[in-house]
Amino acid sequence: MKRIFFAILFVLLSNLSFSQSEQSLIESCIQNYIDGTSYNKPDDISKAFYTEANLFLSHKEKPLWVVPSSEYVSWFQKGKKENLMVV
Repeated sequence: MKRIFFAILFVLLSNLSFSQSEQSLIESCIQNYIDGTSYNKPDDISKAFYTEANLFLSHKEKPLWVVPSSEYVSWFQKGKKENLMVV
């Protein structure tokens, strides 16, 4: 009986641990995208996408505009790091 209890407990705890690490990876990906696009950091934008990913964007002259992530990243140029003060 104890073995069954500990087996179930182990499964539940390992699932919880996996969920937390998965959430952390998602948060990191989103943060890379936000930082990269906000501060012109192409390296961070690249980290947010799978290398062979395609983005489906809107365009006024095309019903569906498919852009490879590498092309999307190239639209951003490395920006200067500046000290930003929040007042």
